[in-house]
Amino acid sequence: MYPRILIIGRVAWTKDESTLSGIFKGYPSDRLAYVCIETREPDLSHCKQHFQISETAMIRRFWNWKVKTGSKIVESSGAINKKNERQERQMLSTVRSHRSIWLLFLRELLWCVGYWKSKELKQFVMDFAPDVVFCVGDPLPLMNRLQCFIATSAKKPATMFFMDDIWTYKSCHGTLQHIYRHLLRRQVKPLVQICQAHFAISPKMMREYDKQFGIKCSLLTKGIETNQNVLRRGAVHSPIAMVYTGNLLYGRLKTLTIMASAIRQMNEGVGSTQAILHIYTQTQLSEQDVIELEQGGASILHKSVPYAQLQQVYNQSDVVLFVESLEERYRHIAWLSFSTKLTDYMGSGKCIFAIGDAETAPIEYLRETDIAIVCTSYDEIPQQLTEIIGHNDLIHEKAKMAFDYGQQYHSIEVMSQRLKTVLTDIIHKEA
Repeated sequence: MYPRILIIGRVAWTKDESTLSGIFKGYPSDRLAYVCIETREPDLSHCKQHFQISETAMIRRFWNWKVKTGSKIVESSGAINKKNERQERQMLSTVRSHRSIWLLFLRELLWCVGYWKSKELKQFVMDFAPDVVFCVGDPLPLMNRLQCFIATSAKKPATMFFMDDIWTYKSCHGTLQHIYRHLLRRQVKPLVQICQAHFAISPKMMREYDKQFGIKCSLLTKGIETNQNVLRRGAVHSPIAMVYTGNLLYGRLKTLTIMASAIRQMNEGVGSTQAILHIYTQTQLSEQDVIELEQGGASILHKSVPYAQLQQVYNQSDVVLFVESLEERYRHIAWLSFSTKLTDYMGSGKCIFAIGDAETAPIEYLRETDIAIVCTSYDEIPQQLTEIIGHNDLIHEKAKMAFDYGQQYHSIEVMSQRLKTVLTDIIHKEA
């Protein structure tokens, strides 16, 4: 019997939310419930019951006490509140575009009022009657307060899944960011302590948090589907087709611009097009950014595609590009994390070409396992590009190594069994 799991995360569980879908793929959808703070149309195929807390409704509650701040969404409940969805997207877009620490403090003040502790939320938790509460670690203090509240109210064992660095000060710049991280730490510690089990998304994060909190984390990543068909050993394209899928934030734009420049110089050096980089992104770019990225036809910008179509994009490529920033300002943002893109790339059946700081968890992992071609500085990019040009066997070899490693250590079967075993153990201990 599968335990009934109540999951608490920040973003809505939609068809494009690959992390939760990958972790709980194959899990009975009627044994899952999900609470989040984003109003969007959810994916009911993976999880049958959703509860969404509306931050715009929390604001309206100040002058209208009849406003409900949260709502339950199931197959029979109909569409979500489109007005709330539209307003929240505009609000979050403003927060993200300005990246102001002051807006984060204002958001925290809104949550201090407590309008989110609604009778509807309490009823949702009571009606679902979970066997275990699954908290997705989050860098917002408000999310940790929400998770503490639900985990305590449910009176059931809880577990925490660390996905990002939500404890150290490495990624903080300036006094206000340090103050904000201090507030976060005050919310994280109690949540860690009430949880009976802990998961981490990378081996480096496991080591760091085991040491910081005196716990023993289990590794949990997005699971990879077993599909040998993607590992077809066909001819490498001429020119070599490289692909990057994802956002261009946190310094990735500069890294990709340097990559495009290296490809252009290589192509010009031999007098023919040896490689082309295809970039699929939803990040809004200026005209100058586009010019620098598409220099000399070295790279081509495409609109982002739905997650379900990404494998089609990978099938048309030879090399998939994984990028983190090498800039001092951004290089610690991903120092403990493990992007879901990495497991997607392992399962893609393609050669992985990675660029990033040697101390970050994903780059460290790729170097230790030797399943990718890795650059840890801008200067290494031209040399590593030269290594794959005309060496089809190397491209095929690295593709197979990454695929085989992913199937052995990151398959859906491996991750699902680990999740079920850990959760079942803590449920029995509490019984």
